[in-house]
Amino acid sequence: MATVATDIRDTLYDVVVNRFAASALIPSRYRWAVYRGLGRKVGKSLIYAGCHIGPGNVTIGDRVFLNRRVYIDSTDAVDIHDGAFLAMNVTVVTSTHRIGPVSRRAGTLMSAPVTIGAGSWLGAHVVVAPGVTIGRGCVIGAGSLVTRDCEPNGLYVGSPARRVRELDVEGE
Repeated sequence: MATVATDIRDTLYDVVVNRFAASALIPSRYRWAVYRGLGRKVGKSLIYAGCHIGPGNVTIGDRVFLNRRVYIDSTDAVDIHDGAFLAMNVTVVTSTHRIGPVSRRAGTLMSAPVTIGAGSWLGAHVVVAPGVTIGRGCVIGAGSLVTRDCEPNGLYVGSPARRVRELDVEGE
């Protein structure tokens, strides 16, 4: 019976948060207030239509920009700090599976939290893997796959993403 109740709760959440609140019916500059009114931990931010925010522990700071079709899996905690900028089609993943036997390679579910540091910019189509911390002031190039922590103020590109240069820290 608990499974039915959980399924109903998750479906209602998806309809209210990821269909209605994420729809074009809500102006982007006010969407944060709707999310907050629905009990989400969201600061005053600009969130475009079409974003998917999972029902788990997601915290979005102030002045965060989430472009169209940002996908946030929340099997584990996600913390997006103030001033972070996530371009279109960024995917933040907090869950994966252990490799299982030949009969079912997607084995036991595992999860790990993701943190995106203040002022960071994730380009279009970036994928952030479970357990990753992106440091303050990082830039992650478009199409990169982030599988390891990123130290602050670096430019990271590629698959897997690698630090290619240090970024200026003046003008904070």
